[in-house]
Amino acid sequence: MYDGATHALKKTISRFPDTAYCGQYRADGKVIVAGCESGIVQVFDLASRSVLRQFRAHQRATHATHFSRDKLHVLSGSDDATVRWWDLAQVSPASHNRAAGHRQSVT
Repeated sequence: MYDGATHALKKTISRFPDTAYCGQYRADGKVIVAGCESGIVQVFDLASRSVLRQFRAHQRATHATHFSRDKLHVLSGSDDATVRWWDLAQVSPASHNRAAGHRQSVT
């Protein structure tokens, strides 16, 4: 992660097996969500850098992640042409809704 003003490296979180994409801070600045080349979506605690949640349902790279306004859900978009809505309180595969029908990657 880089400082927005100075562009200096501030923190490194290396919990992905490959390239990470689309990191976004939650509104309170304590948590970040990101996707990766293998389709995994992970939520991290910034203070400890620990993985709080890991979602594995996308079949291809996840290039879009976004926290909901209520801070309890994450939206992810993938090269598999799907959008998923994750409930952060749940970690089971049933904890998400899948929206299909896109003809191309969701970025």
